[in-house]
Amino acid sequence: MSYNDIGIGGALDWPRIRKLMCIGIFGACLTLVGDILLGWGVHDPSASGMEGFLSAYRDLSDRRIFFSAFLGFWGIPLEALSYFALYRLIAPYSGRHAHLYRAGILGTLAFAGCGVHVPCLACVFFYKHMALVSPETALHPLSGTW
Repeated sequence: MSYNDIGIGGALDWPRIRKLMCIGIFGACLTLVGDILLGWGVHDPSASGMEGFLSAYRDLSDRRIFFSAFLGFWGIPLEALSYFALYRLIAPYSGRHAHLYRAGILGTLAFAGCGVHVPCLACVFFYKHMALVSPETALHPLSGTW
């Protein structure tokens, strides 16, 4: 398979690859800030199971949860744009693998930010407010159910 068979010219487009990587680094920084906003909490060591895991989010403000979701919503797709730079680096050597990789990138662009990250934070928000209103009906450490 030649370069032209996969839609990329004969030489690697280093300025475009560099630009995509810079966009990806910016997106990674946005996502990191969002993750730090979310992860900067203290969990309850006496709670077990999922309640112990989620207990760190009970004391977070709604603003921190919102901004973590917002930054991840934008940062994760921007990170995924840098994957197109890797696609361009793979394509001249293995067109078939590059096209498979590109299909995965499109899935990441479509679902990672708004399909995975934001719903996870919606669960955190829901759990936080459920535990505030009625701790006995929130995720109970002994039963492991709602």
